[in-house]
Amino acid sequence: MPATVVASVLVFSSTAGASALSPNATAAPETTSLTVPTPAASAAEGPEVYAAAAGFYKRYGLTVATPVSDSGTVLSEFTAGAVRIDGVGQLQTAALYSKGFPVQVIGCTVLNLAFHMFAASSITSVKDLIGKSIGTTALGSGHELAEEVWLEKNGVNPSQVKFVPLGSVPDILAALESGSIAAGGLSYPVWASAQTDPHLHFLGLAPIPPSPDVVNSQWAKGNANTIVAYLEGTIEGFYSYVTNEKAALPVLANFLNLNLSVPADKAEVVKGYETYLPPATQPLTACPSDYLKADVLPYIPAAEGAEIGHDASGFVNTSYLNTVIDNGFYTKLQSEYGAIKGFTPPS
Repeated sequence: MPATVVASVLVFSSTAGASALSPNATAAPETTSLTVPTPAASAAEGPEVYAAAAGFYKRYGLTVATPVSDSGTVLSEFTAGAVRIDGVGQLQTAALYSKGFPVQVIGCTVLNLAFHMFAASSITSVKDLIGKSIGTTALGSGHELAEEVWLEKNGVNPSQVKFVPLGSVPDILAALESGSIAAGGLSYPVWASAQTDPHLHFLGLAPIPPSPDVVNSQWAKGNANTIVAYLEGTIEGFYSYVTNEKAALPVLANFLNLNLSVPADKAEVVKGYETYLPPATQPLTACPSDYLKADVLPYIPAAEGAEIGHDASGFVNTSYLNTVIDNGFYTKLQSEYGAIKGFTPPS
């Protein structure tokens, strides 16, 4: 676990399982301004950035800032209390919870995609990575978890490689190109650049596990309505983003620092937008029913798993999304925006 996590965890008592105030889908948020950093400058983050830029959170009484960051910095800011709600990796979340940090998973985003694993030309098979370094965005991140699962499925124990935290996917590509790591998982558009490098080659696909959104459960006790408002803005922003390409593309281009008036830039923006359209991505909703069993417990130390097992409802809190679901919010959006391909709205 990163040193920044250890240092921050020790100042909190174990209150992650404490109950929150009952959320209300129509009540005003208790906190009206949130900072929710994006963990990568990737087209995958487009819907959340769009939700903020297009004013969807304001419909529910919130102002949300989405500065570009990286998963390691997001984790540090979350443990320091500067960020109260965001996406944090499964392994990171489990480590925090087991050390008594007040963290709860409140929902998941499902990405039916995979990181493209690229390696140095000297690496001819996954087993050639034994004893080598693999780049990841941050230790304990969903990115590392995807790589671990990929290694295991190809006959390599993750303990047989060294994971190197590099902050971002572009930094992973840079490390691959410099030869300082042997392999790393890339997302679009970075993997498209890797394809043009004669010293690198594609080694396989590492599927992305459900990505959890988490909250500081101490803060949540007085901000139940804020959390519901955040969920509603995020979900409606997603619906608008994937059904209104004309409005979405300028926001995505600005986020990626690309210019739609430049043909090559526009092509990259459009490709990024199309890559993450449903069913490749799904709206934020409840985590899969086997989330703990399939996506968390097999990949964490036994002591952490035992701690979570003492009170699984303290680790995953469904009350906020249940409020959204019970209010018919997803069904209303389906009626207003149309059906989302591959997605059945919960009811």
